[in-house]
Amino acid sequence: MVMGYTKPLYILPFDHRASYIKGLFGWKEPLNAEQVAVVAESKQVIYEGFKKAHVSKDVAGILVDEQYGISILRDAVQHGTITAVSVEKSGQDEFDFAYGDDFVQHIEAINPTFAKVLVRYNPEGITP
Repeated sequence: MVMGYTKPLYILPFDHRASYIKGLFGWKEPLNAEQVAVVAESKQVIYEGFKKAHVSKDVAGILVDEQYGISILRDAVQHGTITAVSVEKSGQDEFDFAYGDDFVQHIEAINPTFAKVLVRYNPEGITP
């Protein structure tokens, strides 16, 4: 019995949030409405580049966050693109779901191909 995803898969990840915002713009969350729009627009530029690359929808997809990339995710799903959405809270020392106990509803509303979690755990509790 073969389990899991067995086809080649190339993912363009642009789901970064806290590090992306700080590194690219020099901002810290919480952002104001104008800053949120700028971050979302910058991620749209990445997505437009992905679409212009004309890669096969059978082997290439995107990984983006719901917070700044919801319109990207909706468009990609509608056009049959392989999608992955990050479901962890950004910038945490230990894992926690974005949207708390409502994380399942968020995943179901987006209907991505995959859900991705970044799990950080440091048993010694020392922040690097």
